[in-house]
Amino acid sequence: MIYVVAGMIFQGDKVLIAQREKNDLGALKWEFPGGQIEEGETRIKALERELKEELNLECVIGDFYYEHVHEYPDGKVTIYFYKIKDFHGKIKLTAHEEIKWIFPHDYPNYDFLDADIPVLKKLISEMKN
Repeated sequence: MIYVVAGMIFQGDKVLIAQREKNDLGALKWEFPGGQIEEGETRIKALERELKEELNLECVIGDFYYEHVHEYPDGKVTIYFYKIKDFHGKIKLTAHEEIKWIFPHDYPNYDFLDADIPVLKKLISEMKN
């Protein structure tokens, strides 16, 4: 089992998504930024580190939002999604092809990693209520 954290960074009603690099596993798929939890790290520390490494952002990690276990052909991954309370810094891509700010209901227009789709559906459901 691989354990991963992902950050949901909002600007108004839009959320930031990132496209994986073309030579990466899941090449050119869209995802919420984040990454693997390293041995000895808490989820929060891992997410702070990953967002700094991948986007050059200093983030204040907010509430835990959702946990999803997804089975890919080569193994299982557990993803812990957190809302980001605040962030600062100028975005600099080091692990993605590009980023976009989208309305969650527009996600079908993007080729997302399968493991991220359930959290998008949850977001959309809550926005309708």
